[in-house]
Amino acid sequence: MAAQQAAKLLIKEHSPHQVAVIPSKTMPQGVAALTVFDPMAEDLDTLKKAMEEQMKAVQSGEVTMAVRTAEVDGIRVRQGDIIGLHNGKLVNHGDSIKELSLDLLEKMGAGDGALVTIYYGNFVAAAAAEDFAETVRTEYPDLDVELAYGGQPHYHYILSVE
Repeated sequence: MAAQQAAKLLIKEHSPHQVAVIPSKTMPQGVAALTVFDPMAEDLDTLKKAMEEQMKAVQSGEVTMAVRTAEVDGIRVRQGDIIGLHNGKLVNHGDSIKELSLDLLEKMGAGDGALVTIYYGNFVAAAAAEDFAETVRTEYPDLDVELAYGGQPHYHYILSVE
């Protein structure tokens, strides 16, 4: 919403710059869109379409902790359970971050992808994140697996499959 408002203000000022807002629902979608961004592109519509297509090719996963007891889409979780979200939808829960994350990657179709990116949160030890990345590399030896410190405060991992 802030980006849309900023774009409107820029257009009102009759700026010579072309502006388009490409809304993403997840952080991995935004990062994927940026991988095809070309600041020298002359055709804004073509650039926008390329960025939107790149976002569609990304599956997003989030590993976090349930803040309350609830039942969502037939999955009952208790406050404090580790939960996995695939494109924003609750798909699994459990006690083990590592096992749940591997199951989430499977549900995200990692076996059909080419690249898995793991962003680890600010309360995940770097050694634990490295260990998880190595486990993913072992489980999916044909995929490129990247690990990055994301620093997110509420998510153990944000996962991206492309």
